[in-house]
Amino acid sequence: RWCAASQTDDQGVCEGRGLLAIGDKKGGQTAEDLMALNGTAQISLLLDMAAGLQLPLRLLHVLRNPFDMMATRWLVERS
Repeated sequence: RWCAASQTDDQGVCEGRGLLAIGDKKGGQTAEDLMALNGTAQISLLLDMAAGLQLPLRLLHVLRNPFDMMATRWLVERS
C-alpha cells in the first residue's frame, strides 16, 4: 500500500512519505520459494530487491493465530 503527498488515511498516516511497505499476500509460497534457495542466494535475492527499489530492507515475520484458521475451517465445513 502506498500514498502520495496528497493522500492520507483517516489518521493521516502517510503524510507524503511515499512508499512505506511492500506486502506479500501469498507469503507461504514466497517462504517456500526462498527456502528452496541456499542461504547465500536468499540474501542476495533480498539485497538485489532492496537495491532495485532504493529502499532499506526490513523484514517482518507475522505469525497468525492458529485459532483463526481453525474457526474459518469450521465455518466453511459447516456451511
